[in-house]
Amino acid sequence: MQGGGDTRDLATLPNVTYEGPVKVRPGESGTIAFSVANRYNQTMDDVRVEVEFRVGGDWLAAREINGTFAGAPRFTRGPPLPQSVAPGASIRIEAPFATGADTPPGIYLVSLRLVFRYVNASGAPVDAHFASLGSVDPADRSKVDMENYTGTIDALGLDGVVPDTSMVVDGGGALSLWLAAAAFGGVVVAAGVSYGLLKYRPFHAGRR
Repeated sequence: MQGGGDTRDLATLPNVTYEGPVKVRPGESGTIAFSVANRYNQTMDDVRVEVEFRVGGDWLAAREINGTFAGAPRFTRGPPLPQSVAPGASIRIEAPFATGADTPPGIYLVSLRLVFRYVNASGAPVDAHFASLGSVDPADRSKVDMENYTGTIDALGLDGVVPDTSMVVDGGGALSLWLAAAAFGGVVVAAGVSYGLLKYRPFHAGRR
């Protein structure tokens, strides 16, 4: 990947902060809300996000669920329009969702993709691609090395990792174990990689 920015960009990333916890009962609606703070010294232009519900054992086995089983939770509004974030500023994003009366109780992983454009040190606009581990395609999950953050994002063709989050459907009884495992594994692992990148990764942009 081509590098951008300068030494002032070291140890900074877009800071994604989720609001919550989010818990609903079957048939209720809710909202996944989070903020994206610009911790760079350049404007983040054309910021776009995509969120998805996933389940599947843990982040290594996470799979899409929208429409794949009866009562699957679904987002009810499309992604927000692209927008810019000035240095030091932040934007708040809401992703409303709905469940059905037949939605299985459990913890649902919410994966995130974040794309934006910035002007590098040479004055050229380049794209930056960030993603949570829960959103990584199954064929690429073997490229994740928890002991090598830089190697992982290079292998995935990303510029950094952002955290997953989760949503709970409370059926008033024991949670479904397979759903709990999916969310717990994805959230914990993604948060760990995000912290490592926040601490050690310089600002890069652009795919190979």
